[in-house]
Amino acid sequence: MSLGFTQRFVIPVTIVDPLADDQRIHLFRAPLDGEILSAEIVCQDAQASGSAGTFQLENWGSAGTAVSGTIAVGLGGTAVADRLSAETPASYVITQGTLSEDDWVVIDYQETGNFVEAQVRVVVTGVWGIGADA
Repeated sequence: MSLGFTQRFVIPVTIVDPLADDQRIHLFRAPLDGEILSAEIVCQDAQASGSAGTFQLENWGSAGTAVSGTIAVGLGGTAVADRLSAETPASYVITQGTLSEDDWVVIDYQETGNFVEAQVRVVVTGVWGIGADA
């Protein structure tokens, strides 16, 4: 059911080096039903062939304890075509951006080698007031 209005949102989140492989980083909890329209990531440090991180956007539902869907497949990695360049925004391809009220948006971080991100910024843009709650 639509709430009868929409309100645009932009949520920037700064992540300091996650320190290890296989981390889940909770970015924010949806206060209303909504839709993620776009998302970007910027790494302060460039990724390399033996040392990189992959950052996938996921929906962890209202409990926030287990993945319930992929919002956008991971960006970054050790392959030349996948690497994130320093201070260069990369855009996610949103595959399922619908959020229900109280859903958690989470980054699934996977690391290869010992990639040290001094700082990573994720910016999520969307609208509140529409979404999956019918």
